Amino acid sequence: MISRMTTKGQVTIPVEVRRRWGLEPHDEVMFIMLGNEVRLIPVKRVAEFTAGAFKHVEQPEMTREQKEKRWIEDAIGEEVEREGLPTKRRRTG
Repeated sequence: MISRMTTKGQVTIPVEVRRRWGLEPHDEVMFIMLGNEVRLIPVKRVAEFTAGAFKHVEQPEMTREQKEKRWIEDAIGEEVEREGLPTKRRRTG
């Protein structure tokens, strides 16, 4: 199947493909580049494939000290946000 790209970079997904994969308006798709190919994968299919892949891990109850530290950190963050103060940015990489 062939589809032409518009000047805005948009491509129409053929109706046969939309029907087969159950794609509807506003659905999201993912583009994966593999060598000289680009694959289009419906995002809801990715969610189906990965559903349940990660086990829910029960978090232990926080200690009083941990709760206090969290409360203080949240309060400081809210104050910084409210006052528009500069924040330290962590280096990445």
